[in-house]
Amino acid sequence: MKNKVFIISFISFGAALLSLFILSMSLLTSINIDEELKKIANVDNNDQGLQNFLQTLRPQINNKLDLAYLIMGIESLGAMLKIHSLVVVIFVLVNAFLLPMVGVIFGTFSIIFIAMIILSRIRREFKFNYVRISSKISFLAISGIFLVLTIVGVTLLSIIESSYNGGNGEVSKYLDKINNNTLHNCFDYVTAYKFATPGKMFSLMLNGISDTKLDFGSNIINNNTFKSAISICIVVLPIIGILMVLSGSFWTATFITSTRNQHSKFYYWLKNVRIDSKREFVRSLLKDYWFWISLIVFISTIIFPGFIHPYKTKIQILITVINAILIPVCFIPLIYAWSRILKIRRFNYNKMMFIQILLFTILIIFNQLILWILFREEMHKPIWVSLSWPFITITLSVICLIGFVQKKQ
Repeated sequence: MKNKVFIISFISFGAALLSLFILSMSLLTSINIDEELKKIANVDNNDQGLQNFLQTLRPQINNKLDLAYLIMGIESLGAMLKIHSLVVVIFVLVNAFLLPMVGVIFGTFSIIFIAMIILSRIRREFKFNYVRISSKISFLAISGIFLVLTIVGVTLLSIIESSYNGGNGEVSKYLDKINNNTLHNCFDYVTAYKFATPGKMFSLMLNGISDTKLDFGSNIINNNTFKSAISICIVVLPIIGILMVLSGSFWTATFITSTRNQHSKFYYWLKNVRIDSKREFVRSLLKDYWFWISLIVFISTIIFPGFIHPYKTKIQILITVINAILIPVCFIPLIYAWSRILKIRRFNYNKMMFIQILLFTILIIFNQLILWILFREEMHKPIWVSLSWPFITITLSVICLIGFVQKKQ
């Protein structure tokens, strides 16, 4: 079966998505919205303002999915574990984190699969090359637009976050008590304001924070700045991101599509360059600059924020331990290759190095998403760091993977 690795991955993510959906449905009956809001209010029974604030949010929480998004938005994972039961924490993580993430991955695989079916029907080489070049140019152009808009969005969100964290506003005080922390992510505030307005996110984009009727403290952010930031981050960037995934998926499909009842060029490329001596292996490794760039990026993400953060809570110590474990795990392909050489057995260098850089890329993506989303409060970093650092490292890791394939081919 051609492209069996891709097909197996596609089916696996589909099965994972279905399993998460079934798990979510099975937990629905165990969730009580009013009971969970009461638990949040109980972090300070003497604060009537916090209880009143949660009551103003209640009309906008129309279902249990809304509750999951609220909890994910205003609480870190550490706060969730302290306030809610394990069942509720699992429900929140499944619906507000794992399902969207796995859904995006499965959607990307689905687009690539459809593109492969379309491309496999193309018989003329010049048409195939036209699709490859046009999808590559489209992907690079859209990626450039996405980069510019991301910089604009991060800048606006940083302005908003610094104003709210320094303004001693109403929501800031409540977030201090919920998370036992004084520095909060901008998305914590956006989530709180979203559920404080009747029209939720649509109202925030149209009217900004004027409909929330909350006390914003001494540093009141310009309403137009808030609306611009929300519009860019919630509407424009996702649309550009979808277009980027579409063009990137077609470009990826041109590498792995089997044409004229033969394996793809990528398949034969993976089988190329066989090595069976230490000298060849070391020489190839030293000349492979994409590997070294990818390695530096990976180590950088392990050091920060894996090792560089406050060591005040058990969760922060756990973060360090997990990142330390990742270091030997990520070098399994290289260790395997070295063991083959010691036994004087040949192995495919391109295949081994592709898997190695791919493993770096996957670990960087998941590590950064988990740390900066689930543990954002424990990191104690401003939003420009929590957005720009993962964006830079993930982008560099993907460039290294593409660059390695392009250079070798």
